[in-house]
Amino acid sequence: MLRLAPRFRFGLWLALMLVLAGVAWRGYGQAGAVQTDLMALLPATEHNPRAEQAAAALAREGERRSLFLVGASSRAAARRGAEVFHASLERSGVYAALRFRVPPLQAAALLTPFAPYRFGLLGETDRAALQVGDTQALAQRSLKRLFSPLAGGVGLPLAQDPYATLADWLAGRAWRAGRLQLDEGLLAAQDGDRHYVFLSGELEGSAFDGELQARVATAVAAAEAELKAAQPDAELLRLGAVHYAAAARAQAEDEISTIGLGSGLGIALLMLLVFRRWQPLALSYLPVAAGVLAGAAVCVAVFGRVHVITLVFGASLIGGAVDYALHYFVAQLEDGRRWDAQAGLRRIFPGISFGVAAASLGYAGLVFAPFAALQQITVYAVAGLAAAWLTTVAALPLLLRRPGRDGSALLAGTLALAERLERPLAGARLWLLFAAIVLACLPGLARLQADDDIHLLHQPPADLKAQEDRLRQLAGGTAGGQFFLVEAGSAGELLEREEALGARLDPLVASGSLSEYTALTRFLPSPARQAQNRALYAGLLDGAAAQSLLDLGLEPAVLERLRAELGQAKDLELNEFLGMAGATRVRPLYLGVLDGRHASLVMPGRSTDFAALAAAAQGLAGVSYVDKAGSVSRLFTAYRENASLLVSLAFAAVFGLLAWRYGPRLGLVAMLPSLVAVACALAVLGYAGLPLTLFNIIALMLVLGIGIDYAVFMLEGGAHEAATLLAVSLSALTTMLSFGLLALSQTPALRTFGLSVLVGIAVAHTLTPLIRNRRKVG
Repeated sequence: MLRLAPRFRFGLWLALMLVLAGVAWRGYGQAGAVQTDLMALLPATEHNPRAEQAAAALAREGERRSLFLVGASSRAAARRGAEVFHASLERSGVYAALRFRVPPLQAAALLTPFAPYRFGLLGETDRAALQVGDTQALAQRSLKRLFSPLAGGVGLPLAQDPYATLADWLAGRAWRAGRLQLDEGLLAAQDGDRHYVFLSGELEGSAFDGELQARVATAVAAAEAELKAAQPDAELLRLGAVHYAAAARAQAEDEISTIGLGSGLGIALLMLLVFRRWQPLALSYLPVAAGVLAGAAVCVAVFGRVHVITLVFGASLIGGAVDYALHYFVAQLEDGRRWDAQAGLRRIFPGISFGVAAASLGYAGLVFAPFAALQQITVYAVAGLAAAWLTTVAALPLLLRRPGRDGSALLAGTLALAERLERPLAGARLWLLFAAIVLACLPGLARLQADDDIHLLHQPPADLKAQEDRLRQLAGGTAGGQFFLVEAGSAGELLEREEALGARLDPLVASGSLSEYTALTRFLPSPARQAQNRALYAGLLDGAAAQSLLDLGLEPAVLERLRAELGQAKDLELNEFLGMAGATRVRPLYLGVLDGRHASLVMPGRSTDFAALAAAAQGLAGVSYVDKAGSVSRLFTAYRENASLLVSLAFAAVFGLLAWRYGPRLGLVAMLPSLVAVACALAVLGYAGLPLTLFNIIALMLVLGIGIDYAVFMLEGGAHEAATLLAVSLSALTTMLSFGLLALSQTPALRTFGLSVLVGIAVAHTLTPLIRNRRKVG
């Protein structure tokens, strides 16, 4: 690189920046280029590919739906408020479909399709009674219907269903989901003296489209304002991926600006304080801008879409991107009036080249991790650091040709301060200091607890979470990401396996640990169960039960006709059932034929015992319990354990390299600042009660790499010892400013990552000058 003419190097750099700008402009100009969908970052976790397909299908179906409850102090006020809110949303046009008024289920729509299959459809109570030969309750029901026809509710005529078993079966089905009740065409709920009306909307596009998020936020805010104007005491509860995604995007944009602005201002003040000139300050932003541009452009070119977490992390790249320029600026400060731009570059070139190679290698291993977030962050960091290095090598020498101010006094003061700090720690006292720090860390290390919960990647706003909890409490809902996947070679076997699962879930419902569950077999018995039901029903048309019907006045011919119809009765097949109006609620649960196997979902309601849900599937053929968040959390645990092993191996490998270069004793001395820094970073997490996560392990990798760089620079300082000490100090401060500001993030994983880097780099930088004179090389 140095053999190329300076102007030629600059031309290549400028051309590359223009190409990257074009790539970024084109990539981020497309809709959906910036992702806010957390699930898009997650790796495949299920061994069964059909379980992954089912999880993806559920996510796609749910992401476009928004649920609302409009509440008020009276039924009339809630209905009026809901009308206003619905009308406003309808005018906005942001939802492709709005569900507000619900037509009532007509009795004929249920009775007529099921009537031919009535002998195979028995309610749970009737079936249990017939299994033990108890026909008295059914006979009493027949008698009651005979003398009070309206008492039996809606059903078939006595001659077609003398025991009203079909009416009983229909009455036992939950045709509406959740706790909502149909109230004059509206789905409603009541909690004490508060009344609520439900409505829902379905988006035409993805909930993670930033433009659509903005339109929805504007429309919902306007509708809520109209609602409050019409009903001042009204409240609005909302639930939907689009609302969470919009909040995540706003939070990320705020953090990007906060972290970027804070880091930029901090670096600016530091540059002015040290160099006392505007030129180094202005030029320091050039490698930063190049790094951010390259990271963003290469990411969108490689992945197509970039997650906001990657961009937030990339905002912290500022400190690392400016490091190479700092070494160049300090070289100018050291030379003063004798400054030669090309000579200064040649002096720092080996060091910064080694630094960017070491940093890139440190990140490179993460690109093979089956986790999109780590892959994106790795590509962003490597591309950004490489661009910052290239900017320092190709652009700065042409832009920083004028001699700088005389920095001899500053460099001498820096060296004197280091010597003053080092003097009391000569000999064995340095080892005692390290030992004392480690001892102080032990209580914090003992308190450290690992937590790999995937939810640490995103902390939703408290107000949205409170609305979700309240809405689910009033309207009911699922367990939130957990489901059972049932598979079989035929539709009949599929239903049988669902019934086997239902037999294990029913006790959980009875105990209260599970609110409910939704399954095809709650509405459609398996062919085997229908055959059993018909066999049980046959007992009602013979013997004493049949005589009781004759005693009630049923014509013998009618009884014979019932026996004939029972003998010719067929099973209600799955495909026919799915075409009926009564299948509306459960139709989406049938996934069709996947890879040659019939598949369906069983959706649990709200649960207080997820372990019991998982246990319900154990040992059942073709039944899998899928908990995507739990699976990813377990995968993160494996990643963290593997990454911890990698950190240990990295320490061993680095020690071997240092021992080869400096000998075992001095190699250990060079390692000590980084080892103690890692211990301090972990101890602070323990003392603060913060969890150890995969992201903390990644932070420790960063601390190790940067800390070793500091130690090597100190040991290799040679004739430019003071300049090296100042450059390393400035590098540490900028790194702490950039990565440390991540500690202000609202995302728990990024917050603890930033804290770990802040503490680790601070400790490594403080301790590294103490080993400065253990050896002088050069």
